[in-house]
Amino acid sequence: MGGIIVRGSRDRPSGKNNVAFQKTNTLIIMESPQDIINRVISILRQYSFSFANEKSLQADIAEVLKAEGVAFEREHILSPYGIVDIFIDGVAFEVKIKGQKKAIYRQCRDYAKHDEVRAVVLLTAHSMGLPDRLEGKPAYVYSLTAGI
Repeated sequence: MGGIIVRGSRDRPSGKNNVAFQKTNTLIIMESPQDIINRVISILRQYSFSFANEKSLQADIAEVLKAEGVAFEREHILSPYGIVDIFIDGVAFEVKIKGQKKAIYRQCRDYAKHDEVRAVVLLTAHSMGLPDRLEGKPAYVYSLTAGI
């Protein structure tokens, strides 16, 4: 794993409530976007990442999720101009290490406009926030450097 450092022990999911995170080639739909977000964040908290390059960071996050058995789609196409970095059962995870805050906000808002998106999560090293809801859908910011 490129610029990834493991923090502490890994808490692997078990039992019926975590079926979407078992190793499988089929994405199993979970009931709650919040469950998906909580699990992904709990995994990411165990790692430190390099922020030298956004594409490398996206690849490192994808590698971690794959190693942890999370079923996801990388660079999910919502529209010709809307490609989400990581997509898990309707939850759009956008990775940003730099950029103008207004442009990042617009990008996240545009993702939320799509029917297949149930929630938006900005994974960032950037100091910024989002409203609680974008286009009526839950929106979150997770700092890859400091936690939620």
